[in-house]
Amino acid sequence: HPEMRDKGAVLKVALDYERLGEEAGALAQRILRGEKPARIPIMESSPLRIKVDETLLRRWSGYPPGK
Repeated sequence: HPEMRDKGAVLKVALDYERLGEEAGALAQRILRGEKPARIPIMESSPLRIKVDETLLRRWSGYPPGK
């Protein structure tokens, strides 16, 4: 993950926009099939995608020193 490595990040947590789109599409299908929006409970979803830069992780495997 070059964009992470350039900033020195070993771990990146971000919204999973693909999964969020799938959830929105499923909700739209329910409405298009005739389900009343008022009967659909509010969803609190924030699917996350976690990326690990294994190169930096291997490089820092001895960090902190002495551990």
